[in-house]
Amino acid sequence: MKKNLSIIASIIIIISAVIITSFCHSDSDMKRLNENSELIVLKKLATQGDVKAQTALGFAYGNGNGTARNYIKAKYWYEKAAQQDYAPAQFNLGLLYENGWTGNNDFILAREYYRKAANQGFVNAQINLGTLFINGKGGEVDYYQARELFLKAAESNNPVAMYNLGYIYNYGLGLHRDDVQAVKWYSQAADLGSMSARNSLALFYAKGLGNLPVDKTKALKLISTSACQGYSVAQNNLGILYFDGTDELPKDYLQSYAWFSVAYHNGFKEAGALRNIIMKKLKGQEIEKAKELSNQYIKNYSPSLNMDGTDKECEDLQ
Repeated sequence: MKKNLSIIASIIIIISAVIITSFCHSDSDMKRLNENSELIVLKKLATQGDVKAQTALGFAYGNGNGTARNYIKAKYWYEKAAQQDYAPAQFNLGLLYENGWTGNNDFILAREYYRKAANQGFVNAQINLGTLFINGKGGEVDYYQARELFLKAAESNNPVAMYNLGYIYNYGLGLHRDDVQAVKWYSQAADLGSMSARNSLALFYAKGLGNLPVDKTKALKLISTSACQGYSVAQNNLGILYFDGTDELPKDYLQSYAWFSVAYHNGFKEAGALRNIIMKKLKGQEIEKAKELSNQYIKNYSPSLNMDGTDKECEDLQ
C-alpha cells in the first residue's frame, strides 16, 4: 500500500448510488396509531376508506409495529390506499415489489408504483425510481431519466438525490465525466449531513479534483466524520490510513484494527481480511487493547438509521 491519502481512491469508488429502502408514513399516521394503541381503531378507520389509516395499518403490518409482521396484509392495505392515488402507499408498494417481501422481486411493478408516486412529487419515489433506471432493473438502463428524477428530488434539498447526482457526474453515467459537477453535488449533500457524500468528497480533496485545492487534512476530516456517522466504507478507509500512516495520521495498528472491525461489523466484509492482517502484527496486551477498542467503536459508531447518516452528527474524531 502507498503511504499517502490517495490510496483511498480504490476503496471509495466501490460504492453504489444510495437508495432509500424504508417504509414511508406520515407523522399523523403514527401519532394516530400511538394514541389509540390498539390496531382495532386503526382497522376501523382503514375499513372506512381513510387512506392515511390504510397506509398506517400497512406500515404496522410491514414493520411488526404493534402486531406480528405480515407483508401480505401490509400489501393489502397499501393497495387499498394506492387505489385512491395516495403517494406514500404507492411508494411502499414499490418497496414491497422491489425487495420481494411478498414473494419474488418484481422490478417492473416496483417501477410502476414508484412512477405513480414520483409523478405526484413524492421525493423518495423519485430517488428509488431513478436508482432502478441506473441499475436497469425492471426495464432498460436510462441515465437521462435517472438524472432528471434526481434533479427533481434535489429541489427539495434531499441529500440522497444530491449524492446520486454527484455519483452520476463522478462516473460519467450517460454524459461526460465532470469532476466540477460531481464536487458541486457531493458538497451540497455533505453540507446536509450525507455520510456517503462526505466519504466520496474526501477523494476530491485528497487529489485536488474538480477545481478543489489539495487538502488532505480536509479529506481526513470528511472521512472521519463519515466513519463516525456509521458509514462502513469510510470506516474501512480509516483502517487503511491508520495501517499505512500519513503525514496527517500517524501509523497506529490498534486504531487500524478497531476501524476494520467496526467496518466489518457494519457490513463491509472485505475489512475482515484486512483486520486479520493487522492481528498478525499485534502482540500480547496489544491484542486485548485492540479488541477492547473494537468493541467500543462497534458500540459508538453503529450504522445510521436513515441509510445516509443525516440523522447522526459527530464530533471530529481527531
